[in-house]
Amino acid sequence: MTYNVGNGLAPAPRLVDYLRSVSADVIGLEEVSANQALQLDRDLGDRFPYRIVQGSGFSGRALLSRHPIVDHCWIEGEPDRPDLMAKVAIKGRIITIVVAHPHPQKPGRHGLVFDPVRPCCSVIST
Repeated sequence: MTYNVGNGLAPAPRLVDYLRSVSADVIGLEEVSANQALQLDRDLGDRFPYRIVQGSGFSGRALLSRHPIVDHCWIEGEPDRPDLMAKVAIKGRIITIVVAHPHPQKPGRHGLVFDPVRPCCSVIST
C-alpha cells in the first residue's frame, strides 16, 4: 500500500489509527511530517516491527513493514526530493521497494507534461 499523508494534513493520531486498521503487510508513505514520523515510529512498532521513518515534510518518506527490511538507501533522483529504496525479505525472497514521490505533471500547450527526466540518479548511503 502507498499513501501520501500530506505533509501533516493527515493528523498523526488519526493516521496511526487508520494504518492499524489496514491489512497491508508493507506500506510506503510520502510527505511525512516530523510530527507524523514521531507518532508512526512510536505507536506502530507492534503492528509494523520493521520501519524506516524520515519526517522531513514534503520530502519525508516512510516504509512500514511486517517483514524484515534487510537494506535501504536514499535515491537522489531529483534535487531535494530523495526517494527511499529498500530490500524487504518476504517468504524467502528479497523484494525491492521504492517509496517515490516524483514531481507532478504541469499543464502545457498540448496537455499535461512532466519535467524532463534526469539521465541518472545518485544513491545517498545511510
